[in-house]
Amino acid sequence: TQTGLSLGTPQYMSPEQATGDRQIDGRTDVYSLAAVLYEMLTGDPPHTASTAQAIVAKVLTEKPADVRVMRSAVKESVALAIETALEKLPADRWATAAEFADALTGQRQVKAPARSLDPAARTMERQERPARRLRIHVFVAWTVAAGAILVAAALAMQESPAPVAGRFLVELPESVSLGLTNIGILALSRDGSQLAIVGRRATSYRGALYLRRADDAVAQLVRGSDSAQSPSFSPDGHWLAYSTDRAVKKIPSVGGTPQTLAAGGSGMYYAVSWGDGNRIVYSQGGVLFVVSAEGGSPRRLAAPDSARGFTGYFQPDVLPGGTAALITIYKGPNADSVRLGIVSLADGAVSELGIAGGNPHFAAPGYVVFMGRSQGTVLAVPFSLRRRVVTGPPALLLEGVVTHGPTADLAVSQSGWLVHHDDESRGAETMLAVDRRGVERPLKAEPRAYSDGRVSPDGRHIAVTIMGGAFNQGDLWVYELAGGSLTRLTSDGTSYRPAWSQDGSRILYVNGTFETRIISRAWDGSGAESVLVRRPQLAEIAPGPAHGLSAIRTLGARDIFLAPTDSLSAMRPFIVGPANEVNPVISPGGRLLAYESDESGRPEVYLREIPGPGPRVPVSVDGGRTPVWSLDGTTVFFRGSRRVMAATIAERPQLAVTRRDSLFLDTYAESPLRTFDVFPNGREFLLSRGRQSTERLYMVVNWQQLLGKQRGSGGER
Repeated sequence: TQTGLSLGTPQYMSPEQATGDRQIDGRTDVYSLAAVLYEMLTGDPPHTASTAQAIVAKVLTEKPADVRVMRSAVKESVALAIETALEKLPADRWATAAEFADALTGQRQVKAPARSLDPAARTMERQERPARRLRIHVFVAWTVAAGAILVAAALAMQESPAPVAGRFLVELPESVSLGLTNIGILALSRDGSQLAIVGRRATSYRGALYLRRADDAVAQLVRGSDSAQSPSFSPDGHWLAYSTDRAVKKIPSVGGTPQTLAAGGSGMYYAVSWGDGNRIVYSQGGVLFVVSAEGGSPRRLAAPDSARGFTGYFQPDVLPGGTAALITIYKGPNADSVRLGIVSLADGAVSELGIAGGNPHFAAPGYVVFMGRSQGTVLAVPFSLRRRVVTGPPALLLEGVVTHGPTADLAVSQSGWLVHHDDESRGAETMLAVDRRGVERPLKAEPRAYSDGRVSPDGRHIAVTIMGGAFNQGDLWVYELAGGSLTRLTSDGTSYRPAWSQDGSRILYVNGTFETRIISRAWDGSGAESVLVRRPQLAEIAPGPAHGLSAIRTLGARDIFLAPTDSLSAMRPFIVGPANEVNPVISPGGRLLAYESDESGRPEVYLREIPGPGPRVPVSVDGGRTPVWSLDGTTVFFRGSRRVMAATIAERPQLAVTRRDSLFLDTYAESPLRTFDVFPNGREFLLSRGRQSTERLYMVVNWQQLLGKQRGSGGER
């Protein structure tokens, strides 16, 4: 384990292990061995309590009762040997297990410490001993490995210096990964004793809430919280509010039947914050609303103000007292135009804090923790809660935090805890051409953070998004297969999901984060860009033939629309419903749409005839993702549950899959944004490989001690 992580069950952990001491040797094992022997003789470990935190406090400060108090038949020499092995300081214990064994068997003489009395007298002494004047800060316990408890503890006595920062690993439940949402996946209760996580099973894109209590070794599913995102605890920690694509709901933190607090209207539901006064503030389509936690009609709080250049409000965080909330203000179409702001819950008045950044969180006694503009950075700025103003410059707090647009996977409690998501696999990937037998041919492009790679119809170029820049969004590049050159196509930092026109002359892509656009541009960058459609929450374009129909996917509900290729603004619903439909692709002839949906409870690939209506035809049978068409339109390739697959399609006498072939084992980078495409020859596939994904959640305590101590500091006033 890395320094600062303590691993083990608290009843058997030595004091130095519980505090994450840098110097650990065999004497910590002597302590643990003695703790086990103590329990074998008495029936209980040396220290017991109702919570892991309380156990750690006793390990650090209390002396265990003499074993002879509970088991009088134990020899005095054995009791003294155990007492020596359980000393707080390693130097006072047996140096080796062999010495301990000799003491237990009588081969080594054990002298009673000067303070030792007979068991009855020692018990009386403990009862009469005055309370020690200590200040003990016991940190929350979290699990690190199956069947083990992660205990993060720090002891600060009156003579001790200022507390130090600690960062401790929080393990995710088995077979659960962090949810795929750019709205929010983490929440901490006010006292830091509960952590809510949006997680998902591998068979679904839909998230659900998992609750991790400080005294529980395993995060528990909050039953009934399907499709949850952006969780927020009630002030007392007994409830969780959250948003879905279409509603704001609340549910008991132990699980149950969710209650809908707000639904309907236009625009996707965004972040939710439950504040004092039993009021919940949420953002829908860039507009702020307030609704009672008991239900009722939502009240419109604040709308975008074009006169001031405010185009949308997001990510509210209600301040203590419940009279105002921190917010993210958009001052343009892209994520690099966000600013920190504050809104009054009484009259909806909005003001800026003079700081560039987003996703603000209030942290007692007086800080705003927020996402900086540099990729993956989190900063903190002093803040006066009484005057509602910033009182100093920002300082760098964390680097390498996972971000989604202007949202960081981050939560802060008012008690001083902070939790964040770090994905150690994020970064460079290598693009590969893989043939039908699974033989790889690495492409010449240097490893970068690639996603959305798409091969041109002539097989000579690849359009790809390279993630990075402000708020970890992306720009488009064009890679030349023959020469290996990589040429930038966009420089705005918010362009993604490239797709080639069917004649290969242009690249169509989505641009923006709040005010989204579909743009067409010559693949070589020549000429001006052409904006084809403007609409909130556009997510993906699948071009069809020049005189046919194209498919467009929206971000919020993940529905699919059809529109004339030469007039994309004339969108009409095609596949709309509660399921998530993603990755649409139009067949070369323009008559069929292949897409991915989780309507069955897991991602599968389906076909539909264009323009419809007509039945949907299952293509995959055991899970399927990211379909692509062969150049002749007779085959749909897709990523199955474990292998890359090929499905042969017949349109006559009726639409059907006539054959399914397994091609090769799929061990490549995987997510809805990862690269998968087929080369025009139908014999090779574009895939990518990076480091194996390692999602990690870290709990940070005394985070104020980290301010300004990273590789740099930043912020824009």
